[in-house]
Amino acid sequence: MSAFTLSSDCHALLCELQLQRAASTRYLQDTLYAPGAPGRALLDTLDQLQQWGLVRQRTEQQWSLTAEGTLTLILAVRAGECPMQQWSRIPSVTGLERAQEVVRELCLGEAGQIPAYYQSAELLSLLDLPDAPRLLAGSSPAWQALLLEHFALQALLDAEPEIGRASCRERV
Repeated sequence: MSAFTLSSDCHALLCELQLQRAASTRYLQDTLYAPGAPGRALLDTLDQLQQWGLVRQRTEQQWSLTAEGTLTLILAVRAGECPMQQWSRIPSVTGLERAQEVVRELCLGEAGQIPAYYQSAELLSLLDLPDAPRLLAGSSPAWQALLLEHFALQALLDAEPEIGRASCRERV
């Protein structure tokens, strides 16, 4: 993820996919590009983002963010490389989905709060990425505590058993 710099077009695509959760090529073309603009530019950008693992093609004309794309977007917003998503554009009937709430709060950095309810699978998909520890810097104290707890527990789970200890089988 950190091996490349994204253009403003890439950031705009990531933001739009975060807001929509999934979007068609046609919708992205109509929303992000001037009328009459060639569609090849959009397809080239989507292909590049897909090669980097930031988006995935769900069906022939349907796109969505990957966990890596979501993390990239959060870090870009925090670094000031792209503007915060316009969360007000989400229809008020449905409001923010729980996953979007987590992303919004993480984008807020030090001002972000842990939502009262969220799906742990959505958060875990972000925290299992190699660059996830980059979320620690600039997070609120509540988020830092949650992130540190997760990373510590994951390190314990990933740790090799101690060689010096006798196993149960050896004692028998």
